[in-house]
Amino acid sequence: MNINRWLSWSLVCGLALPYAGGCLRRKESITIPKDGTIRMSLVFEGDRADFEDGDAMPSLAGGWKVTRAVEKKDNGEESHELRATRTLPAGSTLPDSYALAEDPDADLYLHFPTSYSREVREDGVYHIFHRTYPEREWYHVKYWEDAFIDDHHRELAEKPIDELTEGERRTLFEAFAAFEAHKQLELAQQALRESLPGLPVTAGLWAREALLDTYEHADLDSIGERCISPADPDAQAACFEAETERLRARAHAAFRDVLSSKAALRRRELAAFDEATDRAWKRYDLTEQLAGHMFEITVRMPGELVAHNCYRIDESGAFVEAVWEFDGRAFRDRTHELILITREPLEDMTEDEGASDDR
Repeated sequence: MNINRWLSWSLVCGLALPYAGGCLRRKESITIPKDGTIRMSLVFEGDRADFEDGDAMPSLAGGWKVTRAVEKKDNGEESHELRATRTLPAGSTLPDSYALAEDPDADLYLHFPTSYSREVREDGVYHIFHRTYPEREWYHVKYWEDAFIDDHHRELAEKPIDELTEGERRTLFEAFAAFEAHKQLELAQQALRESLPGLPVTAGLWAREALLDTYEHADLDSIGERCISPADPDAQAACFEAETERLRARAHAAFRDVLSSKAALRRRELAAFDEATDRAWKRYDLTEQLAGHMFEITVRMPGELVAHNCYRIDESGAFVEAVWEFDGRAFRDRTHELILITREPLEDMTEDEGASDDR
């Protein structure tokens, strides 16, 4: 069995491997004719986990017409498809997320502020499309992967588990446990900054030590023996997943207990830290999941091409068609923008259109 089969569910589940839940394919088409009406069409394809445990999805409550379909593959697996459409009148504000406004975690999901404007200038009517995918913080955790996991560890991770010596297995476990510990520490410290900004520095340092000690004294050999002994790979994966969650829970409890005892935090303050911790993990997990999402965005606008930053462009008809293709890594720690500008000659406008300059 290849060790990568269970690394993502074990003590090493923090490793930035491709998202284990699948690869969601997100196709979006936006057509804007001369009158400024905005027609949007979406097709999302993936597995069940992509739709139920990941990013917010278009919904009827969010203003979309939605249909869902499930197809059984020859190997018994299911392929899920979501189709959604929406038409907005000229001058409307375009959606910037699929999350519902009342969702308490709405800010954690993917956002994509989008604008369309129509400007009448001396040399024609300009159609301007602009979408931004704001950066999602990620390297603060990736740094620790690079610090603890080198090429030697990755080579060991590619070997079948039965071919690893006891020493190699121990080396691998220790490296990934160190990474997992520092990943959890990063997210705990992020939660502290958000929920308890006035916490004394000493209390935070003592809590840090308690979290790291939990991992330092974890019996990795026993965990490995328990989880590798089942012959079924799925059972091994489930075992490592459960052990990882238990170790994280113990480390969180140790961190929290120090805050309670050393900083004399009240129950309300500890609850705020717990909530902030859950949000920090969800934000990070969503960012990891989005890395495996494949985006194909198509925008059609009338006129001739002025400028763009897309990957494919078609100017053969009355519309300019621009296509962007990228994956979710495009907005890790950096902003990703989509821009398309087209122009229609003034003589193509009606008198009523000429009287208006912005939509």
